[in-house]
Order: sequence, then structure tokens, then C-alpha cells
Amino acid sequence: MKMTPVTILIGSLIIFAAVLTIAVILPWTTISEQPSNIFRPRTEFEEEGRKIYVANGCGYCHTQFVRNIDWDLGAERIAQSGDYVKDQPHLLGTERTGPDLSQVGGEHPDDWHWAHFTNPRFVRPESIMPAWEFLGKERIRALIAYKQSLGFKDADFRVQRQKFWKEKSLAAYEAGPESNVTWLHSKVPEPWTKLPNPYPTTAAGLKRGHKIYQSFCIGCHGPIGDGMGPAQPFLYPPPLNFT
Repeated sequence: MKMTPVTILIGSLIIFAAVLTIAVILPWTTISEQPSNIFRPRTEFEEEGRKIYVANGCGYCHTQFVRNIDWDLGAERIAQSGDYVKDQPHLLGTERTGPDLSQVGGEHPDDWHWAHFTNPRFVRPESIMPAWEFLGKERIRALIAYKQSLGFKDADFRVQRQKFWKEKSLAAYEAGPESNVTWLHSKVPEPWTKLPNPYPTTAAGLKRGHKIYQSFCIGCHGPIGDGMGPAQPFLYPPPLNFT
């Protein structure tokens, strides 16, 4: 068969059409938009927070999907396609400069988020995230609502659990210092209450504990454990004084 320009053109079009059909059209016609078992529509206020999330480029540093190799916060549930059926645009992300947020809803109380958005170093001293206080209270409130929705029904359960324990801790705190400490001690697992005091350790163990305290505790409880960390003004009941 003579390879004329017309023949080459027709053959190229046939190949292009075949590739388009196999790679695009067939997958498109068979795609499922069935919601996952945790999915629920977002409220109008949560959608407003999502728009703020998009407008400020949060997706450049945070992903919203969990793989089976992940181990950080929320990694107990692997992402499913049905989690994203209503997302326009998708905010899966590709870079984890910050943590994945797909299941972050309810993992922290609203108080924590207020401190975090005002200045991330208030709760995570090693964070490189910029401060978002300039957004103003109403937009930060919407952004918090959106973050607390991430995880849908699972997030709703965690948020309700946060509210339940906040009410309990408020009641204990407002009953006075003695009642507060007694209530807090009652929530300590029994094996921990039977540990020797002081607990025998090593110099390496003390250094590791010091590093953990600096990374995760200092923002609320302060450098010397007096409950006067930079996040303290945002939290109620306030952090416990360990001194």
C-alpha cells in the first residue's frame, strides 16, 4: 500500500481515535460517582471555608488523600474515590510540606485551630506554616468549619466527641482546682497510675522526652510547664499548670 499523505493522515486519525476511546471515553463512561459510606454534603458555611482554603493556596502544602503506606494522623482510613464525588475542584494535592488533612476533622478542638491559624508556632513550634490572623475572625471561623468537616461523617463523630469531653472538662475546671485535678487523674489509664514516681529513666530518655515536650506540649503548657504557653489565651479551660 502506497503511503500517501492522505493515507498517513487517515491512519493517524484512526490511531488517535482509538487511543482517545480507550484512554478517555471508555473510562469516562464507566466512572462511578457513588458516594462513600462516610460522605455527606458540606454545609454552606463549610463550603465558604473551602473557598478560603483554595484561595489561599493551602493545597500547595497539604494533601487530602491517605495511601496504604501512610502512618500519620488519620491514616487508619485509606482514601476512597467516593470521598471526592462532589469536590470541584479536587484538592488532592501532591506535596506534603504540611500534614495530610483528609481526616483531620475532629482531631483537634476549635480552640486549637484558633491558636494555630493565628500563629502556627503557638501550637507547633517547628511549623513553617505562615500565620493567617490577617484573614479576620469570620473567615478563620469558616476555615475552621471546613477543616472540621474533613472526614465527613467520621469527622462529625470526632467533633461530637470533642464537644462531649470539652463539656466534661469545663465542668471539672469550674468546680475548682481540687475537683479538676481529681477528674483529670481519674482519666489516666490504671497501669500509668502504678508506675514508680519518679519513673526510672536514662539521660537519653530524658533528652527524648524533652524533645517531645518541646515539639508537642510547649505551645500550651509553656517552657517550664506552668500552663502559660503562647496558645494559652485561646484555650478554655486553660492548660494545666504542672509546676
